Amino acid sequence: KRVRDVWPYVKVAVEEYNSIEDTARYFDSKREKRKYVKNRQQVLADEFEDKLKDLSLSRGQILVKLIHRETEKTSYEIISELRGGMNAFLWNSAGGAFDLDLKTEFDPHKTREDLYIEVILEKDFRSGRLEPINEIEKR
Repeated sequence: KRVRDVWPYVKVAVEEYNSIEDTARYFDSKREKRKYVKNRQQVLADEFEDKLKDLSLSRGQILVKLIHRETEKTSYEIISELRGGMNAFLWNSAGGAFDLDLKTEFDPHKTREDLYIEVILEKDFRSGRLEPINEIEKR
């Protein structure tokens, strides 16, 4: 249930990250790119901040792991790339107050919980209950 609860947020996060990456290539200066990223962050914060704050700790941990699964980058790396190392450090520190590490990786070969998550996802993808992100991007 937790995996299914956070999957819509993972989809939005990955799609938004890919969109920002694609768009940011066209900016000539770092300043324009930073301004664009900050604006996108504000729009997304306005839309999702309250919903994400209501997530339980375990759902937040699963969200961080699934973002890593889909992007092959930790949430910390993504924040650092888009907003800078200091922002990433501050967000990770804030998460640490709630026992949430943005540097958490998804590795079903080493972590039993990650293996369970992978099995749940694969089962739900096959049954059509959840839609894989890669197929969404191909449309």
